[in-house]
Formats: sequence, structure tokens, C-alpha cells
Amino acid sequence: MTLRISPRVGFEVVVPRGFDHARVPAIVQDRAQWAARHLERIAGLGWSPQAAPARPAALALRAQGREVALRTAHDARKPPALRQLGPDALLLAGDTADQDACRALVRAWLKARAREAFGPRLRALAAAHGLPCARLHLRAQKTRWGSCSASGTISLNCTLLFLPPELADYVLLHELCHIRHLDHSREYWALLETLLPGARALDAALNASAHVPAWLRL
Repeated sequence: MTLRISPRVGFEVVVPRGFDHARVPAIVQDRAQWAARHLERIAGLGWSPQAAPARPAALALRAQGREVALRTAHDARKPPALRQLGPDALLLAGDTADQDACRALVRAWLKARAREAFGPRLRALAAAHGLPCARLHLRAQKTRWGSCSASGTISLNCTLLFLPPELADYVLLHELCHIRHLDHSREYWALLETLLPGARALDAALNASAHVPAWLRL
């Protein structure tokens, strides 16, 4: 069991699956002074807790030019599960109140779709510009769009699917250029601007909050 305090949600109790709920009140009471002290500190800084962002009713996958409905069928007796209803609809069933589990299911689905979408595109860009990529990994980082290792392995954030196509392409080429220059040196930016004029402007346009649903970024 974890107790957390943050400006966004205030005081939060996280209880793992299978934990004895009867123990929660005593544990919380034992930490009451600690919680009050930090809540007072947050209030003094002018921060106030906000409601947690709602689960989106649809996933706007701009990189693919499609929108996928995210429907729910709540049943507290069953663990959360995700299934495809068709090309443009998903169903979250079971205990949909378990937001962390639901997010994990949606992220796993996004990773699979991102591999389908960006694997061929990454290979095409690599071949076109002579920047061979060793392998591709899909992740769900909170703050990083992608990375490139010294061995030529590129990791991409599955939430690139929410970006407009030109920004998703920019991230792919940004990481491919790291195969030649692992830093963000003058030489790196010169290469990137040569291959993609206006790269600096595209880099400035990357803003997760404008594209990725807040519910998925938690």
C-alpha cells in the first residue's frame, strides 16, 4: 500500500490487488499528521488538487488519420480486459474502475499498432537517407518521444500515434540522425536540417499535452 501527495490529486491511497482493505483506515490514521503537513505545504504554494482526467471516449490516432472509439462495459467481478470490436472500436470490459490496469491495456494495444505503423516507415526513411537502424523497440514513456542507442537501436513512444503525420515523421528522422551523431551538436542539427528543412520548427511544435490524452499520460 502506498500513500502519495501531489498538487494534481492531493492525498491518494494506492492499494494493490489482494490487499486487506480492513487495514487501510489504521494505516491512513497513522500517517495523518504527515499528510496534513504536506497538504498544508501544497496549499501554501498556491496549488490545489484537480480532478483526475477522464478516460477518453475515443483515441484520435492522427498519425494514421483514424479515430478509434473506446467503449466500456463495467463488471467489478472480472479483471479488466480489452478487445477489438472492429477496425475503429475497442471495448474495455471487466473492472473498468481500475484505471491503472485499463491504461496498461490501452498502452499495450497502442504499442502493437505503433509497430505496425512506424516499423515500415522507419525502415523506408532509413533506406532513403542511408541511416541503417539495427532494431526498433516500442515503449510508453511519459516524457520522451524516442531515443537511439549507440548500437543503432531506436526506441519510439507508442503515443506518437496521436501526433500529426508530419510530427511523427520528424521524430523518426530525429532519432535516425542520432545513428550518425549521438548528441545534439551543431553537426547533428545541420544533418537533420539538410534531410528535413524546417526541423527546428517541427521540434518546437512537439507538445505532448496538445495531442496525447491526459488520461494516458498519468
